[in-house]
Amino acid sequence: MTQTQEQHDRGAAVRNFDNCMRLFEDSRRTLAGGAHSSMRGQTDPVLFFERAEGPYIFDADGNRYIDYKMGAGPLILGHSPQDVIAAVKSELDRGLQTATETAVGAEVAARFVELVPCADLVRFANTGSEAIHLALRLARAWRGRKKIVRFEGHYHGWFDNIWTNNPSDGAVAPATEGQGDALRDVIELPWNNADALSRAVAEHADQIGGVIMNPMMLAGAPGGTMPRLGYLEGVRRICSEHEIVLVFDEVLTGFRVALGGAQELFGVEPDLAVYAKAIAAGLPLAAVAGRREVMELIASGRVLHPGTYNGNSLSMAAARAALEHLSTDQGRFYRYCNGLREQLSDRFRRSASNHNIGVHVTGAGAVMTFWFTDRPDYYDYRTATAAHDSERSARFVEGMFSLGILCMTTMYLTDAHTQREVGLTSDAIEQVMKEL
Repeated sequence: MTQTQEQHDRGAAVRNFDNCMRLFEDSRRTLAGGAHSSMRGQTDPVLFFERAEGPYIFDADGNRYIDYKMGAGPLILGHSPQDVIAAVKSELDRGLQTATETAVGAEVAARFVELVPCADLVRFANTGSEAIHLALRLARAWRGRKKIVRFEGHYHGWFDNIWTNNPSDGAVAPATEGQGDALRDVIELPWNNADALSRAVAEHADQIGGVIMNPMMLAGAPGGTMPRLGYLEGVRRICSEHEIVLVFDEVLTGFRVALGGAQELFGVEPDLAVYAKAIAAGLPLAAVAGRREVMELIASGRVLHPGTYNGNSLSMAAARAALEHLSTDQGRFYRYCNGLREQLSDRFRRSASNHNIGVHVTGAGAVMTFWFTDRPDYYDYRTATAAHDSERSARFVEGMFSLGILCMTTMYLTDAHTQREVGLTSDAIEQVMKEL
């Protein structure tokens, strides 16, 4: 059954997923788990999408959704942005892949360094996990120290040397079967606790090469956690005093919370920053950027970073167009998305209050997060997860889905979303809150 515009607008569509279910069953015969990502295969139903445009996405059964997942973050300009597509089409006429350097790659590097506060030099990769791996390699090589400090609840990709099962309780545990012993060099600490970091550094200063963190939390648990006042500055000071490389994982925050990322938002510069997701508005591209002294480890050949698809011209053409879009008209994109986020945040809080539901709503720039909890605020993984009503969160997301709104507890906004979509979403929020 194809959902009509009228049905979507009044939130009364009766949906079926016959084609999606058939495609999933067919896929399972040859594709492990029936999906290309462990996370996608866990949804019910597993959706197969046919096309997407602007703020909308259409599944194989013709159901239409207002999309706030936005490809798990990369689609910062919405689906099928015409300036990005035109740039990629133009580049396609020149060829697919040459494993050589290109003029567009040099242009994007120069633009990236101009926009990112900590960036003296940049090196491009293809995925966030790859770029994190390179940043950790650089941190370890800088002073020849092998240990890395990471924090509970933070996600830095799926590679063996950084993916842990939170919380650690002092013993860093792998997140999945099959991981090697690479976590032996990882120290895991509670976030937003400068004293815990100070103690760890005092004990292991001559062994710690890097400290890696999400400068603010957007996805997963704890959703929407912000750094305490002065915390990032304190971490920066500790790392500088002990010649430890501070790494900001800006895979999600980069170009989304501000043009210069979270480091611009909070005014604290790391030694290295990892970017991905939004750089190329939907094509695979990631980057490590940072201080010249650290990045020169690559230029000198001390740290090797090969990769067939690094800096491929299609992704770089998309990035050039995306960065131009984001940086034009003195911040128009961020002013617009901030306005949408404030509207949705306000409706979320008012609807929750009207129905006596505890919720914490936060965000910045083009992203909003919500966390069902009676706590007015929280600053660490354990406090947030202990107070989180995960069942209510799941029911809310399911309720929004039934009304044609595709979202998670993190909602990505774009300038493809208009007042029309925000109005429909606001109405859906009120309806689902009432049902909760």
